[in-house]
Order: sequence, then structure tokens, then C-alpha cells
Amino acid sequence: MNSRMSFGRRSKPKRHFIMPALRQAAPIGSKYVEPVTECHWRCKLCKGDILAAVISAGAIRHFRATHPDELENMQYELCKARLERVSDGCMEFVHPQLIECLVCNMTYALHKPFNMCRAIRHLKSKHPDMMPEYAGMRDR
Repeated sequence: MNSRMSFGRRSKPKRHFIMPALRQAAPIGSKYVEPVTECHWRCKLCKGDILAAVISAGAIRHFRATHPDELENMQYELCKARLERVSDGCMEFVHPQLIECLVCNMTYALHKPFNMCRAIRHLKSKHPDMMPEYAGMRDR
């Protein structure tokens, strides 16, 4: 929030920067990764270290290079954990290309497998109170 104007040039709403760490979540009871710190995970398959600022991208990169056969299962597990954290449990993955809003009881198809943009857009527009990262932003 750099300015008091809620709309910038050409009346577009200003974007709020969200720290990537708010959208990262280690899967609980994962058979693929274990968290060491916020930006350091350990691969359970090869005991290799995964270090990255955006840890989910680092984990995907590690599995794509080292364990390509397990990539899709790991991505599904990772995205389920991330979506649960972002939505505070009100949305879930039904399938790699399908999410369900448990508040509206509606399912949404994703443009690409594991791409959560549609889920985040739905949450921001319909249920912003369910998103922990936007708590308190409606007042501003």
C-alpha cells in the first residue's frame, strides 16, 4: 500500500503484494518431503536437500530432475497442502485439474493441472474472509 488512492492509473485497482511464503505449505505426513525450515526441505526418497526461496517451486524442480516418475504424485500432495493453507480448508483438490469449493459446493476446472489461480481468484472474490493472507486487508 504505497498510496492512499485505491485505484491507480486508468482506474485499475492497485495490486497488493503477498509474500510467497504465505502460500507455501509443507504436506503433513508426506511420503516425498519433510520440512527442515521454511526455505529448506529434505527429499525422503534420496535424502537430498531442497533449498529455494519459493520452496514449492524448488521441490518441483528437484523432483522433475531427480524423480520424474513421482513428480505428479508429489505435485498433487503439495498443491493439496498449499490450497488448504491458502483457503483455510474451504477448498480442496478433487483431481489434478479439478477443485471444489466446500462453501459453495461448486467444482471448478483448472486451466492447467495443479494451477491454483482459479481457486485463488474464486476465494478473493467470493470468500475473502476465508483467506488468512487477506485478513485485515478489507479495512484498508
